[in-house]
Amino acid sequence: MHRLEDNTIASIADSLVFYQSLQELDLSGNNLTTLGEQQLSLQQQLHQLQLADNQLSELRRGALEGLGRLERLDLSANCSGLSQEDFECSTSVVTVLETLQNMTSLLQRVETFNVSGNPLGV
Repeated sequence: MHRLEDNTIASIADSLVFYQSLQELDLSGNNLTTLGEQQLSLQQQLHQLQLADNQLSELRRGALEGLGRLERLDLSANCSGLSQEDFECSTSVVTVLETLQNMTSLLQRVETFNVSGNPLGV
């Protein structure tokens, strides 16, 4: 696991390009506001992604692309302003959300998807 939690990281940009065999990545408790397009695309071995307790308000199209092995995604306590479109992605990784109740179909392999503590409306 690569633990980067509880720092003041505001952007991951190209900083993970050298860590392509990560299986678990914990970025919780930072200052991330946006997850940019394909910032995690080289993390194809990733099983767990912890993004809780950030200030995420935007997941750009393709932000989760390439994460076909992802089983756990934690977005709790930060997602103000995220919409259905933020979770759209090409390939088999992400399917389009119909409604908030349909969120379990977000990722085909995800076993745990935590969005608790977010001001999401139905």
